[in-house]
Amino acid sequence: MTIKSPVLTTTTSLTAMAHPFIGTPGTPFEGGIVLGVNTITGQPEFFNPWAMKESGTLDAMLGLFLGQIKHGKSMAMKVLAIRLMMLTAGFQSMRTVINDYKPEGKESEYAAFSRVAQSVPFRIAEMQVNPLEERLFASKGDKAYELGILNMAKVITEFGKKQKLVGHEYTSLRIAVHMMLQYHPIFWELGLLAKMLRSLTPDQITSYYQTLDGKLKVQLEQRIATVAEFGSLSARTYDGGVTLKERLTQDVSTLVNAADNTNVADIQSAGDRVSSYLEGILHGSFGKMLGSKHSLYEMSTQRAVTKDWRGVDKEAETLMRIIDTSFKTSAIENHQLDLLPHLEIDDEQHKSMGNLIYAETKAFFGEITRGTHMCSLGASHRLASMRKGGVGSELYGYGNTVIDNLGFVGIGRQVNDKTALKELQERYGFTDVQRDNLPHLPKRVFAMKYAEAEPLRFIQVTATSSEIEMGQSESAIRRMRQRPNLGSQEDLEQYAKLNGYELADTPEA
Repeated sequence: MTIKSPVLTTTTSLTAMAHPFIGTPGTPFEGGIVLGVNTITGQPEFFNPWAMKESGTLDAMLGLFLGQIKHGKSMAMKVLAIRLMMLTAGFQSMRTVINDYKPEGKESEYAAFSRVAQSVPFRIAEMQVNPLEERLFASKGDKAYELGILNMAKVITEFGKKQKLVGHEYTSLRIAVHMMLQYHPIFWELGLLAKMLRSLTPDQITSYYQTLDGKLKVQLEQRIATVAEFGSLSARTYDGGVTLKERLTQDVSTLVNAADNTNVADIQSAGDRVSSYLEGILHGSFGKMLGSKHSLYEMSTQRAVTKDWRGVDKEAETLMRIIDTSFKTSAIENHQLDLLPHLEIDDEQHKSMGNLIYAETKAFFGEITRGTHMCSLGASHRLASMRKGGVGSELYGYGNTVIDNLGFVGIGRQVNDKTALKELQERYGFTDVQRDNLPHLPKRVFAMKYAEAEPLRFIQVTATSSEIEMGQSESAIRRMRQRPNLGSQEDLEQYAKLNGYELADTPEA
């Protein structure tokens, strides 16, 4: 007797998620939190970045989730974050920072998440924070970490100029910072620095070379040692083939030789120009973000902080990203690790990579953060989004450095672009079949790649009902709650469309 039954059919998406030919499952990790379900074995996959870093499974705790819009990148980061926070990830008190960029009606995308995490919200557009606050640069001795303050002033001023400071302009800034530090720390802020730049005297310029060069030289040499400890400097180059160590060494040489080229009138003129760059920021569209009304130190040391970026335009957002990265870099160099969060969520990470000053600070930060406790979770659409400018440009090189410093990636559905897919294959060890399946991965399924020796793991990130409540915007929650009426073809089609599936035709018996 012949038994007639429907042929088993499925969509490409479902095949990509569950068929055994997609790869090997890998050895499961133990401990930590559940990230999701292994699509091959059906077993839970655990994740503990600190333990995995210690064991060598992760090269660094800088992670990036890639995927098309609405694929589930933000949801994956929220699930990871809330579970790690609940367990405190082995820390007595775990500090978490959430960067929230997307408006969702009257609230922001991470509003529900922030309430669950009991996170203090800060509206960046109205904070008027002081990036030169003394506590951000405190040293073990009596003096603040002057190189950190100088670097913060430099990147902010360069943002105002739209170019890097060189020659007498950089010299005038160094001297003005030195003069500002002679005041009581309660007065340190960008407005005072601008006044110092406009009022440099010949005696101040001469005194600077007699007193401060030696101290900055020592601090620059300490920075070189820090970078050499944390970064793979021999393989990565900047500014036309110069390694980061060589560039910092050149900075020391410039300081030592600058006194021979002192021209008081030129330095004073340069000070006026640099002051105008700063004042353009202080009195422009960024005026409400910078000032001395709130403490950047207090904001950064809360147990859980939500930085609400709503109402901040793209240019202003880039400036604040530069400030944030610069003070964290200074904290690492100065061993102020209490200023670094244990966990940070940084969605839409690619948005500021087109700015040269931000890209440079982000690349430098990636070099020296390997030896810290901070786990950073970022998200972007694809690797190309992190690289701006043409091949061979500084921007492109900095983007590559950020990518090179990643300790792990979660690769979701990708655009069917042969060049982009080939790069992913070569970087992370995809087979041809795995590569070809990337454009068809279902929602919230990610190919997780850790250290080079670890195999790819295809994991479907899962969320409980309570996590869905805090992990989605209000509109997304309504969609998740809707269940299709199995008797209605229209409901099924709508459900498939919202969740990234394709309905297969039902064959005749």
